[in-house]
Amino acid sequence: MNEGHIEIRATFDVLKLLGRRFYELLQELPSLGMRSVHLKMCIDMEEAGKDYRMYCETLLNTVSGY
Repeated sequence: MNEGHIEIRATFDVLKLLGRRFYELLQELPSLGMRSVHLKMCIDMEEAGKDYRMYCETLLNTVSGY
């Protein structure tokens, strides 16, 4: 956290593990003085397998809701 800016670096597994709680965390950040949030995420496409849809839906819901 630096002057109202935060950068989150994680693998996409954080979306699977935290689900809605990750979205709720992002919703709380403005009330803590955050002016911007940068997400930097990576995924191993071979390991993702059948979870593509879940990752895509969760990321889109998180970004659109923020």
